Amino acid sequence: MLSDRPSSITPSGLGLSGQLWARALIGELIFKLYGIRFTEPGVGKYLKRWGLTFQRPNKRAVEQDPEAVRFRHEETWPEIRAEAKAENGEVLFADQVGIRSDQVTGCT
Repeated sequence: MLSDRPSSITPSGLGLSGQLWARALIGELIFKLYGIRFTEPGVGKYLKRWGLTFQRPNKRAVEQDPEAVRFRHEETWPEIRAEAKAENGEVLFADQVGIRSDQVTGCT
């Protein structure tokens, strides 16, 4: 099945759709590896048992520090980008809506 180590540990690197892990994709991977199907809530329950919980800020920080934001944009982010490039990696950003490799976007 997945005998060779993938070059990327993203869903697409393992032959699934998408770039970010979600319960549905983890369920697909479990089925691909072990032939066992779980519902999305079932996958979520197992992940929670193992200490892996959904991570998302509810809203923008009220006490945002402008200097910390500047440092992040001018100092930290270029280092992260350079490290990813040196390791032939990619940096992905997503909000609470998420992204899909087959998503079609447009004006609403």
